[in-house]
Amino acid sequence: MQPVSVTSEHVNDVRQVEGVLRVRRGQYVSAHKIFFDVTGVGTLSMALYRGNGVARWYAGDSDEIVGFGAAASARRLISARTSD
Repeated sequence: MQPVSVTSEHVNDVRQVEGVLRVRRGQYVSAHKIFFDVTGVGTLSMALYRGNGVARWYAGDSDEIVGFGAAASARRLISARTSD
């Protein structure tokens, strides 16, 4: 898998998700990550990797795939963290 840099489009997509207060993307070595603060949850992160020609979002530093689109993946990650 290869890391893929997060774009401003990804940041704007996550910014539109309900409950998200602030979004920022990583810099330099962590340019493939997006960090976002969520009401009642805290700070979450996702990393974007491409493997076999398909880009996927992963939860934080884990191997847990959360989805393909930035906004849908953020929603899925938020719902998983709030149900714990």
